[in-house]
Amino acid sequence: MSGKLTPEFVIQYTKFATGITFVWPPSSKASRLSEITFKIGWWVSWILCVVIVLSLFRTAYNHRDNFMQLTETLSTAACLLQVMTKMVVGKCHYNRLQYLIHEMETFVENANFHEREILTNYIKRIVSFHFVYHTLCAILATFYIFGPFLMDQPLPFGAEYPFCIDEHPAYDIVYLLESIGGIQCSCIIAFICQVSLLLWYGTIQLAFLAEKMRNVNNTQQLKECISKHQHILRYIDEITKIVRYMVMTAIVVAMISVTCSGIHIVGKENIIRRIQFLLVVIVDGLELLCLAWAAENLSAASKEVGWALYSSTWIKHSKELNKTVIFVIQRCQTPPKIAIGGLLPQLSMNYYGRYMSTMYSFFTTLRVMLKKFEDDV
Repeated sequence: MSGKLTPEFVIQYTKFATGITFVWPPSSKASRLSEITFKIGWWVSWILCVVIVLSLFRTAYNHRDNFMQLTETLSTAACLLQVMTKMVVGKCHYNRLQYLIHEMETFVENANFHEREILTNYIKRIVSFHFVYHTLCAILATFYIFGPFLMDQPLPFGAEYPFCIDEHPAYDIVYLLESIGGIQCSCIIAFICQVSLLLWYGTIQLAFLAEKMRNVNNTQQLKECISKHQHILRYIDEITKIVRYMVMTAIVVAMISVTCSGIHIVGKENIIRRIQFLLVVIVDGLELLCLAWAAENLSAASKEVGWALYSSTWIKHSKELNKTVIFVIQRCQTPPKIAIGGLLPQLSMNYYGRYMSTMYSFFTTLRVMLKKFEDDV
């Protein structure tokens, strides 16, 4: 495996993993037919997801008096709702993603030996996490798809439809539809890793810039570094415009999914169903961690650029550029941040810790209410 951990391999693996969610846009150089096929595939996949989500909400409404059935259905619906909303995010930012991915792939293709060495070092830091994340999602999707063979339920998601599905081929069609939904849930996680990969690319570019800043020895090199810094900041700003929507969706939908799933983990469920809901909790918890980890490193890399410029021996003897140097250092001390007004002050590992603590508290409150309800009954 170590021999395959090249930047190209990681990019292609992530692209392949997005699968039927169609969130990795084709290259700007792709043929018109490829673009049309991609867009048709997106619409077909999205409509299938919408059909399942509406069926699950209908099922939740029909069983609103059954607390356990309600939370189970809402947990599944939340997972598919994330697929639906993230596919919309990918479509709305089609051109932006196309530009961001193209620049990343172009840099990787033209990287020299030293740059490839640093790229590989960063890849080794993140690839294990992404691989484990994808594997857990694949296992969870498998649990859902083969659920009817392992548990007493007719369909993978247990949704109810306004028509009879007891006979063939109606049952086979619905089973295939919900199986595709399970695959979509697994594939959409690759979109999280795709955006995280772009954030890490911004971090790597800042690391290269810090190295150049530290070795600056004339005015021309400093100007080139400042120009490069401005370009990287614009690139990162384009990424954050996408990540904000991803984080907002993750915070709201994952809280519903994790809380409802947690009820079944501690409830009176069989071991297979408990494992299934435990995987839901782990996967949804890792989703925000994937982005928070990348955002934390991005912030640290931005500050490092300022320290690298401050540490340059040539800069210390340059009087004419003092104002410019001070301005750049101050700019680096205000790193790019991913924030949502009123909901997310700044995405970081510290925020992730508080978020998980809040979700646990919310789950504990629901568990106490459930216990009281069971005692009353």
